[in-house]
Amino acid sequence: NERKIPAKRRKLTASEGVVLHTDALRVVMDYLAPRELFRLAFCSKELMNSVTTKMVVRSALLHGGHAKSTIQKIAPLMKKHSIFVPTPQCLLRLVNGKRCERLQLGDYCGRSVNHVRRFANFYCSECDIQTVASINKMLPDTNISDKPKITAVLNHPRMLLERYDLVGQYGVVRKYGKTHVGETYGPLICYENFYCHGVVSTIDQILVGAPLPGQYADFIQAFDEFQEPSEEAVKERAKKLRQKRLETAANRKVRVVAWIDKLEARLSLEWRVLALQYEDMDVPLAGKMPILKFRLPFVEEMLHNYAVTPTGILKRNATKTIAVAKDQEPPFRLT
Repeated sequence: NERKIPAKRRKLTASEGVVLHTDALRVVMDYLAPRELFRLAFCSKELMNSVTTKMVVRSALLHGGHAKSTIQKIAPLMKKHSIFVPTPQCLLRLVNGKRCERLQLGDYCGRSVNHVRRFANFYCSECDIQTVASINKMLPDTNISDKPKITAVLNHPRMLLERYDLVGQYGVVRKYGKTHVGETYGPLICYENFYCHGVVSTIDQILVGAPLPGQYADFIQAFDEFQEPSEEAVKERAKKLRQKRLETAANRKVRVVAWIDKLEARLSLEWRVLALQYEDMDVPLAGKMPILKFRLPFVEEMLHNYAVTPTGILKRNATKTIAVAKDQEPPFRLT
């Protein structure tokens, strides 16, 4: 007799599994958050190839967070045509990145990173500084005949220059970045491809094989299309968060007031009203703010933490408060 395996423990065979059509999954992918899209894309090579630039940009902008910050930092560089066009798969990796991607001695740096840096590199702050070469220090060492070439490169619209330090020096990335699959990313013009071993290249030589302006269109169109909806999504999330916090604050106040009523019942009649008088505070939108404030200083000092966190109220604290309230010499002076 074959042993029967419970349905919960039995693994489904290929014929029993639920198979979703790839077209249906593509529709689903359009509405996923960046992390969910990343996980689904890695389920198969076909799904990974189904990822589009528009899909990634839409997901990042509408769902916000560090993914949105990455897209917003890349967008001006893409509109300037000053960086290599990232593939959809590379873009998906960038919006989901968590660790520095700079290769050091054959291994990745691995420090924590939230979003891309100024040169569209997913580097930590330390690696970002180490990979920049100062233009100001290079110019005095060049021949006079080469300076017009360098000036033409530095003034080219696709050149990406950033402040190097507080003194006013400017810098460029030392060399191209490479992904683990050999894809080039970052600025089109770097230090080593226009000034290498004392040889200065012209801008035409540097831009041989560079992406054409039309190759940036998919990203730019997607960014412009979803920029306004993303702002509406931010407002909607803020509205829902505010409503949730208001409801939480109201529930906290109900618990605190119910606890005060129990305390009043255990105090003598002559002190009952006076000892636990309080005034309402503005409804806090942050979690660690009191709902109300007791008017008597010693009561406020003892019960402040419980007005902030009603769940921390213990019976022994209530008993101690009552004892202190009874020991106070009349008359109470309100402040």
